[in-house]
Amino acid sequence: MKTVLLYAALAVLLLLACIGGITTWMNLGDVSLGVHGWVALSGGVVLTLLVGGGLMALVFYSNRSGHDARHHEQMQEHTSEPTPEHDERRNER
Repeated sequence: MKTVLLYAALAVLLLLACIGGITTWMNLGDVSLGVHGWVALSGGVVLTLLVGGGLMALVFYSNRSGHDARHHEQMQEHTSEPTPEHDERRNER
């Protein structure tokens, strides 16, 4: 149920953002972009998508290669508070 509510809230936010963007675009009046403007706009969109995709690829690579798990284990060793995982491991021994 929480997932459905989350998706519904995100869909409403996306719809509001689209309505706001379209309304702003229409209220600007006769604004025209030259060739340089369209090239800059297109380049900005493409670069933004490439950077976002590249960062997500790095996140997935880091997760699958085990770098995140090692860092998480090191951080747990340095903390003095026992975590629920450590309590379960102690109970199993």
